[in-house]
Amino acid sequence: MEVATISRYETGATLPSLVTLEAVSALLSVPITYLLTGDVLLPDEKEQYLMMLESLSPDDRFTVMNVVTTLVDCLHKKTKNPHTKKKLRVDSHNLGQ
Repeated sequence: MEVATISRYETGATLPSLVTLEAVSALLSVPITYLLTGDVLLPDEKEQYLMMLESLSPDDRFTVMNVVTTLVDCLHKKTKNPHTKKKLRVDSHNLGQ
């Protein structure tokens, strides 16, 4: 594949054909839907997360959701301000255990 072709895909000037999408998905071992939707979680990952959560009590699922939400918020802030030196440290003390 030519560098110029990839550049046109990246800029949205052109779209890859279905044959190209099939080849890329096979090369990366991901479903075509992953390439089309930009979904950051592969179906197997989603299934793993759901299985882990289903094994928890409702209170524990609520706790996990709060921890994940806080972590994601912190990571988004870090991405927006990459010069931030402060690191978030999570240990059992922070989690109330």
